[in-house]
Amino acid sequence: MENLPQIQRYTLDQLKMSAILWNQQDSGLTSRVLFKDPKSRIYILKEGDAIGKNHGVIFKLQTNYFKQSLDN
Repeated sequence: MENLPQIQRYTLDQLKMSAILWNQQDSGLTSRVLFKDPKSRIYILKEGDAIGKNHGVIFKLQTNYFKQSLDN
């Protein structure tokens, strides 16, 4: 567990989604989601990034929500 990134040491219910950010670039629209952990550390994630201790992955970001998948 010590080698895991901090964001993967918490359950999803311990993390708070703070914002979804959108950025228009020449290559298209990019998105990121901000999460805060119980110690108030902020994480910026994108689609495909791992989240939570149950092997969750940020699957899709949309304007109102994010969808994650779990491996179990």
